[in-house]
Amino acid sequence: MRGHPQVGHTIAALRVGANLSQRELAARAGLNQSQLCRYERGQMTPSTLTVTRICHAVGLHHAEFFQVYELLNRAEARREGRPIKASAIAPGPREQVARIEEARTRASVLLAEALEVLAAADPSKRP
Repeated sequence: MRGHPQVGHTIAALRVGANLSQRELAARAGLNQSQLCRYERGQMTPSTLTVTRICHAVGLHHAEFFQVYELLNRAEARREGRPIKASAIAPGPREQVARIEEARTRASVLLAEALEVLAAADPSKRP
C-alpha cells in the first residue's frame, strides 16, 4: 500500500512538536512503532480514525491536523518555488499560525500534566 508523504511529514512534525519519540506516540495512539514509522515515511496512509488518535495523543483536535498539513504544504511549495494554491480547508496564514501556537501551547500543558502524573505515580521516573 502506497502512502502520502505529506501526511507522514505532518505526523512527524506533530510528534516532534510534542517532544515524543515514535515509541511514545505509538503507545499513546494505540499503534505499534513500525506502523507509525511507515506512516511518517509516507509508505502507508493512516485512516481518519488513526489520524484522530494520533492528534489526541499529542493534545490536538483532529481538525488542527489539516491546518498543520496545509502549512507544511505551503512551506514546501515556497521552498521548491512552486505556486501556492489557496485552500478551501484552511484559513489565512496568520489565523493558521495563531491556531497552531494555541494548539502547541495546549499540547505542552497536557504533556507537562501527564509528566507530573507519571512522576507522582513513580518518583523514579521524574524528568
